[in-house]
Amino acid sequence: MKAIQRLFMLLFCFIAICGCSGAREAFLHAFQHSPQDIYRQKALMHEKQGEFQQALFAWRVAARLDPKDKNIPANIRILEKKILQTANEYYKKGIDDYKKGDVARARKNFLIALRVMPEYKDALVY
Repeated sequence: MKAIQRLFMLLFCFIAICGCSGAREAFLHAFQHSPQDIYRQKALMHEKQGEFQQALFAWRVAARLDPKDKNIPANIRILEKKILQTANEYYKKGIDDYKKGDVARARKNFLIALRVMPEYKDALVY
């Protein structure tokens, strides 16, 4: 009997806490959006924050979840071009800094190029 009372008390406390903290609304909100919509929003958020690799990953997940959406591949291509362009910019800055003798600044720019585009092999040379 005490076990049942404890269970009901625990359940009551859980419901009271969830109702007061907004967890219920967050839980319901998560199920109102499709997974591909959630990943689209993540991709856009990461793009705004300059986290291009995370954004690319989120776009690719959204593409897998919704293969009929023709806008997603276009967004992926645009982002891939942006990634390449950004990596090239930092790589060129790194080369200029290296030629000027500012090795620390050059290294920083090469590392940023690699962060933007980890497969950018040229940035590893310097």
